[in-house]
Amino acid sequence: MANQNFSVPLSSWTLITASDVTALRAQVVGGGAVLLMATAGAVPPESDGGALRLDSGQAISADMDLSAMFPGVAGASRVYAKAEGQRAILSVSHA
Repeated sequence: MANQNFSVPLSSWTLITASDVTALRAQVVGGGAVLLMATAGAVPPESDGGALRLDSGQAISADMDLSAMFPGVAGASRVYAKAEGQRAILSVSHA
């Protein structure tokens, strides 16, 4: 898994997976909290409903499948991030 850092802006979803993925490791390494949301394909989420919230320093380990993290999203394959309160830096690896 290659690691990449993303600058996550406020108020807009940022695609953090360049292709379809089945698992994701993510950690907020700077700034404020981040919402994570999966979609089926490269289409941004329409709402924050069902999003996971990571506070600064929190992480999701790479051994969790997207289907387990986002059970309400059938065919989850892409992940988006959006900062809350202030811009954030998110470290991401995926498979």
